[in-house]
Order: sequence, then C-alpha cells, then structure tokens
Amino acid sequence: GGSGGASGSGKQYWAKGTGYGHDSATSVGWDVNAYLAAQKKRDEEIAQLVASVHKFVVEQRRSGALAKDAAKAQRYYEILEESCLVPVLESYLRNDSLLDMCRHARLYHVLFDLLDELAQQRW
Repeated sequence: GGSGGASGSGKQYWAKGTGYGHDSATSVGWDVNAYLAAQKKRDEEIAQLVASVHKFVVEQRRSGALAKDAAKAQRYYEILEESCLVPVLESYLRNDSLLDMCRHARLYHVLFDLLDELAQQRW
C-alpha cells in the first residue's frame, strides 16, 4: 500500500487500514513534556499513598497492639491481603527494569520501604 489522496489538497493519506490516518495541519502532536510531567505527578501521588500505608504499618508494629491480640493481627493481615496492595506491589516488581526503577526512584524507594516493613512483621 502506498499513499494516495486528492491531487493538490496538501494532505497526505495512507492506504485504508494502515492505522496512520492522515497528515493534517490541524492534527495535534504528542507533547513529551506534558507526558513526563503527568507521569511525575502520578508517581508522586502513588508514592504518597504507599508512604501512608507504610506509616500505618510502622505504627501498628511499634504500638505492639498486634503482638498482644492475635485476632486483631489476623484481621490486619486479611485486610492487607484482600486489598489492592499486593497486586500493585507485584505489578511494579514484575514489570519494571532497573532503568524504570531509576527513572521512578522516589516511587520505588517508598515501595521498597513498605516491603521491608512488611517483611519485618510478625504475623
């Protein structure tokens, strides 16, 4: 498939089904800076949420309440297990490379802090 189109129209059209659409003066290009800013904002929001969970986990461990109450500890464990936390952690750890981790260093720092704290829990 080549390109075709109306003669003299100034627009280039690709063969039907190629997925390219057409070249138009009204088309909007992809703004890399806007994408990177949105990604950074999203990373920061996720990092803040993970940091909040981390803070809660630390507070629970330090209070000693879970160590004293087996039923409360079991319920706490079930809440964490049933939440979206485990799939989110799995997703980040399974899908990203070292380069991705470096690009999103703050986010991964908080994720690993949380994992470290969870690993120290006495269930």
